[in-house]
Amino acid sequence: NTLPKERKKRNKQKEMELSALSQSLEVVSSSGVVLSAERRSALQVSLLLLKNAEKFDQVFFWGKIVAGSKDYFIAQGSNTALGPRKSFYSSDCATWAQLPTVHPLLMAAATRIAGLFTGDIAHEYQVTEKSSTGDVPAELKDVRKAAANDDGSFTVTTSLTEDKRLAAVVANVDHDVGLVPLGAFKKTLSGQIETNRSFQGLSTADSGKPSSWLHTSQPAKPKSALDQSLHFLESVEKDVPKSWSIQYVRGDEAAVLKSLAWPGFVAFGVCGRPVYGTVYTGNGIKNPNLAFQL
Repeated sequence: NTLPKERKKRNKQKEMELSALSQSLEVVSSSGVVLSAERRSALQVSLLLLKNAEKFDQVFFWGKIVAGSKDYFIAQGSNTALGPRKSFYSSDCATWAQLPTVHPLLMAAATRIAGLFTGDIAHEYQVTEKSSTGDVPAELKDVRKAAANDDGSFTVTTSLTEDKRLAAVVANVDHDVGLVPLGAFKKTLSGQIETNRSFQGLSTADSGKPSSWLHTSQPAKPKSALDQSLHFLESVEKDVPKSWSIQYVRGDEAAVLKSLAWPGFVAFGVCGRPVYGTVYTGNGIKNPNLAFQL
């Protein structure tokens, strides 16, 4: 009897995951994030296969980065609440390859690339910058070179492949604008972060408040034990003014937050239901003019 029960439980979980993905794509379609029926079908199958193959507790459709010859679809998997995620890319939403871990100096170099992605995962960029030091970490000797200048400075040239640039952009988007609704996660007295099983979604009124949306990468300093439990992350309320646009879609069924720092990034929450998430669809370039738009 145990085996059929376990199978039923797994099947029910799969149905819930497929339903959540479908609902999420429906909600964000109102904000211009649209996938063809073919892509949706491929995603629903391949993400479950990815989850099983990598033994993840959760998989997420992260979004799409528009490129020259072919776009990159991104998925992520995780085994802990708000913990580290592995990122994968695909050109067809059917087969996935893991993105590499990127050295911090290569991450910094990636932010200096202004052009669009090519669509060729092996494409190599050359990033040149001026530096006060010619020191190059041993592990980067093959991809980072320093040449001395007459004025005592150094010209540092970094070779960066497109897969590393892609990984850097995904990590930077997650760091800068990754969001969750207040109450979706809780922090225990021992410091463990857990999914809040009693979370039933934000109310319609709260969904439109900046204080109801929390940065996944910015710990807050709680003022009380209650704050320690739910308010352990900083809200977007403290962000640079006008760096978010908040609106309701599909009547007042859901709230959507659009990032002005990373155009194409949206966070959403279905009002009164525990359905929420984020999706990015853009060219992978951060808005350099945000400060001038405020």
